[in-house]
Amino acid sequence: MLSLASPCKAVFNRAAIVDKSYDCAPSEEELAFCREVVDRLRLFNDITAVFSGTDYVTANIQLLKICETKEKIRNWSVCGNPIIEKMSIEMSEKFDKYWKEIQGPMGLATILDPRFKTDYLLGFIETLTGESHEECTEKVSEVRNSLYELMKEYEVEEDEDNTESSAPPLSSSGVLSQISARVASRRPAAARFKTELERYLEDELVPIETENFKILDWWKVAGTRYPILRKVARDIFAIQ
Repeated sequence: MLSLASPCKAVFNRAAIVDKSYDCAPSEEELAFCREVVDRLRLFNDITAVFSGTDYVTANIQLLKICETKEKIRNWSVCGNPIIEKMSIEMSEKFDKYWKEIQGPMGLATILDPRFKTDYLLGFIETLTGESHEECTEKVSEVRNSLYELMKEYEVEEDEDNTESSAPPLSSSGVLSQISARVASRRPAAARFKTELERYLEDELVPIETENFKILDWWKVAGTRYPILRKVARDIFAIQ
């Protein structure tokens, strides 16, 4: 209603001229305030539309959108309009009640987005909480550790699923044994024991400006390099 009324200043003025009983035309100050409110409320409308989508994944973008909301509300608190500033203070109090702490699955979904990983998760947490870099880094470590623990559970499940269909072990004698020894000597110990999660996090980020990026398609194709992590991502991104 406000967005429709905002551009209708001439209509209200005309109505006041042709209808003498029409005495509730908004003033210039009221229309200006209307425009300011509409611009701010549009943020919530747009984010609600994104979160309500059913044909695409939303878990990986929730933290980003929540951070955008927090940053906007923070800017409104110094906009110079006393009514807007008062509104922003009340919004911040309600916002912090629900979003001050990062919800576990939301942090996991951010890490599992190859455009974000832990690099952007740190920035999101800093924006959201306003805490020191060290405190935010600790929170990122907590989310990363929880993902690692989750992967170990999925790894156990995979081992149980594959017990009956596993192929017979390869013989360690002869040529294979000799080549295995050479391979082991050439590969650094760190590479041999590097986990899937470490490899995933160290790989280059997918460019943030990639057009028509579909995260499920990425995990379907590129994610085959991380079989356990891929299973975790499948379930995390199913969360609405």
